[in-house]
Amino acid sequence: MNNPFETIDNRLSNIECLLLDIRKENAKPIEVEIDKIFDIQQAADFLHLKTPTLYGLTSKRILPCFKRGKRVYFKRSELTKWLEAGKRKTVSDLETEANNYTKSKSTIK
Repeated sequence: MNNPFETIDNRLSNIECLLLDIRKENAKPIEVEIDKIFDIQQAADFLHLKTPTLYGLTSKRILPCFKRGKRVYFKRSELTKWLEAGKRKTVSDLETEANNYTKSKSTIK
């Protein structure tokens, strides 16, 4: 009869190997996803905009893009930065900014 502890040890080793493989697989796509290149349709899906809107933003040089021939490509990280640049400030952010400005401009004579 086989030792049950050896069987359990073997199964645990197999599980450990599988978990390590999963960890390695999950770590790689994150690095690749950051610099992923989108075509016009993928960028439209990512930004939840229509393709004619994207073409308009690229022709006005509002949206960062790359051109190869007649094709337009976008870098995911640049699209994310573009989205984040449009962040609206909260009321508390505006109040803090205003207080800092008035403190820096106040002069005692």
